[in-house]
Formats: sequence, C-alpha cells, structure tokens
Amino acid sequence: MAARFRRRMQTSGMLAIIGVMVGVGDAQVWKLGPIVATVYWIAVLMAGMWLLLLGLGDLAAVRVDSRMTREELQRIGDKRRELESQVEQLRRTGDNGRSQRDRTGGSTEQERG
Repeated sequence: MAARFRRRMQTSGMLAIIGVMVGVGDAQVWKLGPIVATVYWIAVLMAGMWLLLLGLGDLAAVRVDSRMTREELQRIGDKRRELESQVEQLRRTGDNGRSQRDRTGGSTEQERG
C-alpha cells in the first residue's frame, strides 16, 4: 500500500509539473531561441513518458493485487462451502456432538426396555 501511495503521489505531482511546464513553455520558452525551446520540449516529452510509465506500473500493480484478492476470496468461498456442507451433514444426522442419552432425554432404548 505504501508503494502504491508513493507511486500515485508521484504521478499526481508529475501531472501538475507537466501542466506548469506546458503553460510556461508555450508562453516563455520560444523567446529564448529554437535550441532552448527544443531541449525544453524534449524535457516535457520525457516527463510525459515518465508519467506514462508510472501509470503502466500502477496498472500492473493493481492487476496483481486484484488477482491475489480474487484467489483469496476463492479460498474463503471454498472453505465456507466446506463448512456449510459439514453443518448440513450434522443437521441431517441430528447429531450435534451429543450422546444418544442426551438426545432422548436421559435414557436409551435399552435402558427403557
């Protein structure tokens, strides 16, 4: 979770920086000459590529986390079905861990007969 938070915070920061860079570049950089403008816009493109890589990394991390969560939910569901089956079996037999004497009110057929 900490890595995801850090990655998303970095993505948000990079998005804000790129937004400022585009605004500044459009308004001011062209006045400094074509070479400076070219280098500046290459830097903006590189920041955009980094932002793309951060997004792809986040996508991969979310896919892995969701796969692990689905597998865990599947295991929990399997265990639940197994326990429900055991409960149903106990209900069908009428035996809840009590002896025959406890179920019949204190005496067995042999003792009564």
